[in-house]
Amino acid sequence: MMKKKSVKLKDIAIQAEVSVATVSAALNGTGRIGDELRSRIMEVARQMNYEPNLAARLLKQKHCNDIGLVISDPPRRIAGSGFFQPMIYHFIQLCDEQGIRCQIEYHDPDVKDGQVPALMTGGFTGGVLYGGAVGTATRRWIKENPSFPIVTFEDRDFEYTIHSRYDLAAYRMVQHLAALGHRRVALLAGLPRYELQQGMREGFTRAVADFRLDVACWEREYAFRLENDADTMREGVEYCEKLFARTVRPTALVISDARLAKAALYTALKHGIDVPRDLSIFTCGNEYETEQVYPALSSIRWNAHEAIYKAYHLLRSLMEGRIPAEKVIEVEPVLTLRDSTARCS
Repeated sequence: MMKKKSVKLKDIAIQAEVSVATVSAALNGTGRIGDELRSRIMEVARQMNYEPNLAARLLKQKHCNDIGLVISDPPRRIAGSGFFQPMIYHFIQLCDEQGIRCQIEYHDPDVKDGQVPALMTGGFTGGVLYGGAVGTATRRWIKENPSFPIVTFEDRDFEYTIHSRYDLAAYRMVQHLAALGHRRVALLAGLPRYELQQGMREGFTRAVADFRLDVACWEREYAFRLENDADTMREGVEYCEKLFARTVRPTALVISDARLAKAALYTALKHGIDVPRDLSIFTCGNEYETEQVYPALSSIRWNAHEAIYKAYHLLRSLMEGRIPAEKVIEVEPVLTLRDSTARCS
């Protein structure tokens, strides 16, 4: 019996009039090549009855099974973050449970704005979860490589993303305060350029209208910068000094950042305002931020566990070529009642 001649990458390259490297990238789903060229090369390979050897098939299978996590934000916003630290922890936990290699890359968008994360371009993964700010070069690369599986967090600029319902969480915070008898409430929040800050403003505004609360003491247009810790605390104290000096002050605060909540707590105690007897405080933050002060702060926090697991299954669908039922998956933040909220006296 005549042995069937095997088709090599070189043969496909000659037929497709491209380099061997381009053929390899197309067949393995790696590299920066367009979808049209990739499709043409794969069609040529099919017509030539190309069959990868066992080692290549195993390599491709391994490649397609690996995922990565890109953490992209300035260093000052990574340390102690109630967003990134839980994200990293639950990603490591997920990889261990799924039996896949854990790959995490830190990408500083300020320093590496002109670069694309290696987990996306180096053929190390079959897809990535992307947390944080997406730089200019990375946005361009994603646009030029639409077939590369990627799922983002809290970024509606991209097709597949996990979105937290901070508007719903803020609404429930105000609803709980209203049930405790609070009528005068105020919101301390940052610029609405971030999903969390925007969602908090939307939910708060809707809730005070529904429950007909008094927000005359709330400076609706004021937005905190929320940069480094020291400046945020200082700005929070200065704001609360003016707020608590008013003849008619709020009996409850909804605060979008745990640092501001600590500033409010400090200023309240300085003015002899007892928390929670005279003032209830509801904030956003993880367990470490909200339980390492006294009284412990009632809060909402990012549901990292659910977000990571839903992002993983969405990414896996994309990697396996399946069309996801939902492109934007919503996750509700976790609400925890602690010692800083009480019935209005």
